[in-house]
Amino acid sequence: MWVWALNPSGLEHALARIRPGGVCTNRQTAPEAPSEAVLGDDGRFHLRGSRMLCSIPERGMPEWVALRQGRERPRSEPLAAWRHEAQLRWWVDEEGRALRSASQTITDPNVRELMAVWHVTVPDDAGVDPGSVLLPQRCPVAPAYLWPPTRSTSPIGMLRSRLAQRFGPRCSLCGVLPGSVVDHDHFDGLVRGLLCAVCNTGLESCLHVDRCPRAVYLNDPPAVALRLNYPSARKTVKELRHAERRIAALGFDPFELLRSKP
Repeated sequence: MWVWALNPSGLEHALARIRPGGVCTNRQTAPEAPSEAVLGDDGRFHLRGSRMLCSIPERGMPEWVALRQGRERPRSEPLAAWRHEAQLRWWVDEEGRALRSASQTITDPNVRELMAVWHVTVPDDAGVDPGSVLLPQRCPVAPAYLWPPTRSTSPIGMLRSRLAQRFGPRCSLCGVLPGSVVDHDHFDGLVRGLLCAVCNTGLESCLHVDRCPRAVYLNDPPAVALRLNYPSARKTVKELRHAERRIAALGFDPFELLRSKP
C-alpha cells in the first residue's frame, strides 16, 4: 500500500491483476548456485557447479538465459574446453585510437564493436571459495549475481559477514544464490536479512498479505530480532517529503506508533 500510495489508479489496477492466493513472479533464473571457483588457462577464475556456469553451451546461449526464456536446457560442451563469449565496445578518436570502453550501441559512429570468443580449460582439481576471488580475477561472462560479494571491512561488509555467519551465506528468500545485499526497512532502518541481487529487486512492490514468499519474508524478516541498524538508514529531506506526500494520500500515518517509540 505504501509503495502505491502516490498512484491510486495504479494500485487499483495492480490489485485487480493479482488474485487472492497468488504469488509474485519468481525472478530466479539461475540454474544452480556455484559451489566453487576454478582457475582456467585464461588466467581468470570461473564458477563451477555441476558444470561451468559461465560457459556458452553448444546451442549458442548461456544456460541461465535459456532457462529465463523458457527454452529447453542446453547441452554442455565437453569438459575439455568451455566456450566463452563477450561483446566488447569501445570509443575511438578521429585517428581510430581506442579511448575507453563504451556502452553505446554500434550505431554510434565513434564506437567500435567486437565479439570476443575463447575456450577455457580448467583442471580437475578442487577449486576455491568464490567469495575469496577478487573482482579483477573473476570471469567477465558470468552474471554478477552468481558471484558472492568480496570480503570487506566496511560497515556494510562487516554487517554482511555477521548475517552470513548467523543465517548462512545464501539468500534468505530464494535460498539459492549468494546473499550479496543487506536488506533493510527503509522506515525504521532495521536490517531484515541477507538477499541476493535478484530477490532484492522489486521486493517491496509485493502487494500480497501472506502466502507469497515475498510477503512471508516481509512479515517476518529473519534478522529483525537482532535489532541491527543499517549504516546509512537516516532519511534525507527529500525522502521525508515523499513520506509526507504518501501519508497525505493514504489519509493516515501507518508508522505513527513506530514514531512514538523512544
